Amino acid sequence: MKFSIGYQLTADTAFMDEVIHLKEHIHEVYFSWGSYANGRNSQLGQNGLTTWEAQTRQQEDLARLARAGIPVNLLFN
Repeated sequence: MKFSIGYQLTADTAFMDEVIHLKEHIHEVYFSWGSYANGRNSQLGQNGLTTWEAQTRQQEDLARLARAGIPVNLLFN
């Protein structure tokens, strides 16, 4: 069984490390981008990251998913 999971922006890499570790069990990772309307709350400004730090981290995390071959699904409403 494979799962679709929601991306979580964190101040460290623990979440992404676990996703990459369990990639055989993950169908896709869905995520919101910045503060665009998406049905989920904005992840910017959480975990003590500035807006720019949060966007940089998200870009780095999405690149890691791509390198690992894990599909992503961008949420827009």
